Amino acid sequence: MDTIDNQMQDFEEQLQSIIRRYRDNRLGSARGDPGDIETLLQTYEARITALIRQHERRSQVMLNDIWRDSSPERHRSPSQTPSPPPHITPPFFAERVVLDGTPMLKRLDTFFLDEFQIDRYFPHHSWRDLPTVYCETLEEFFQPYVEVLDVSDETRREILQSLVDKAQKQAQKGQGTWGIFWPGRGCYINGWLFAYKRMMKPREALHHPDILPSILATTAHEKLGHGFISEFTALGQEKVRLGTWRYDAARRFDLRVVDTPEGTLLAEKEAILYASSQLLEEGWATWVEHHVMKSLARQPWAKRYTFPQVAESRYTTSELWQALNQAFSKSRNSQERVHIQSIMEAVRTIFVAQHASITDLHRAVLTIHSRARYVDPLVAPSLGQPLRYVIGYLLVRDLAARLGPLCVPYAIVIAANVSYNLDSIAAADLQRIVAQDVRLNVDSRLVQMRLLTLQTKNDVRELIVQAHQELNMAIPKALRA
Repeated sequence: MDTIDNQMQDFEEQLQSIIRRYRDNRLGSARGDPGDIETLLQTYEARITALIRQHERRSQVMLNDIWRDSSPERHRSPSQTPSPPPHITPPFFAERVVLDGTPMLKRLDTFFLDEFQIDRYFPHHSWRDLPTVYCETLEEFFQPYVEVLDVSDETRREILQSLVDKAQKQAQKGQGTWGIFWPGRGCYINGWLFAYKRMMKPREALHHPDILPSILATTAHEKLGHGFISEFTALGQEKVRLGTWRYDAARRFDLRVVDTPEGTLLAEKEAILYASSQLLEEGWATWVEHHVMKSLARQPWAKRYTFPQVAESRYTTSELWQALNQAFSKSRNSQERVHIQSIMEAVRTIFVAQHASITDLHRAVLTIHSRARYVDPLVAPSLGQPLRYVIGYLLVRDLAARLGPLCVPYAIVIAANVSYNLDSIAAADLQRIVAQDVRLNVDSRLVQMRLLTLQTKNDVRELIVQAHQELNMAIPKALRA
């Protein structure tokens, strides 16, 4: 049997032709000193921005067609009546506020499904059936998580109260979780927190013109972002099957709910996967949120609400570099400076290096995985999000520029097309393979997808063929037809 090193060598040999093409095209007609990283990043940004603008017309034409006075016919059965103009109408539910019946949320889903032709490639999906729930209390917001915990009723009540207490204290500091996607349960929006910020009732916050755009952005990030990965990728489906998302939630809320050896091992494995896929998961969620909100903010009806000014790009590599450079200049701690330097080298390798091999790119990804948590306190305040969210967004934005926006979710599906048999693999073996095998590290697979250059942008079929033939990646069954 081949060793991992031999397999990786064979894999790299298969990729040499595309690496050379990637190297030749990486910076186009860039000029200047190759050692001037800021010049290289500016050139990179100009090229990416130009490519993105080439795709703008396609999305805008589609959006104008979707957001007409009546709802799109393709998503309405003959028995349904046309939806009213796009504004939130008061939903009256005895138990909970479900937003899916409102025109704004229906059109949000419609735009996502049509923009990326989801029904064409996943005709039997049930994603549309997952509700978006606007929670008016913290108890309602955390209930889906507490209900699935394998603990006694008394412990469940204690955990719920602990979550509520922590959320209230966070809100007093201006912090908190605005929304979350519970796999198999739907997208839950923290209406209590939106209302707390404005000192009003949750139902009032739902209809406030200044707050609704933020609710839409949260829904896009959680449902269109994390919900898509959960429902449509092999990685997400394995997590759902084994319920490992509960450990992710426990980590997020600083809880310990594991009290069995099996649970402890599974939690350890989930932590390994979380570390090796966060660039993809948070990068996709941040990108799709920005992509959707940028499109919605340009619509005439958006003038009824206070949509924030949406920048052309949520982040740029130049902004990232400046934040890292400033943190390095201000730090007087030698260990901090080592971490920052390592991240800066990883950023240079991934985004602008002209001679980076697959091994170099994989090593850069591993550096981000291991060092980001040390650098986050130094740069996250200026960037507005953790480092891995920002780098992940920039990676996905690069995919949109190179492949076309239509191909982005399918590049994500292919990159996350990895199953690990978490219920049987040892944690040590899992840690080893995600560290050593570029084909089994989800974030490294995402970086490899950026090596592709399509002859026809937005051609999903060409993406599938190239990913299989040039990157030697297995294609999910749903995309083979």
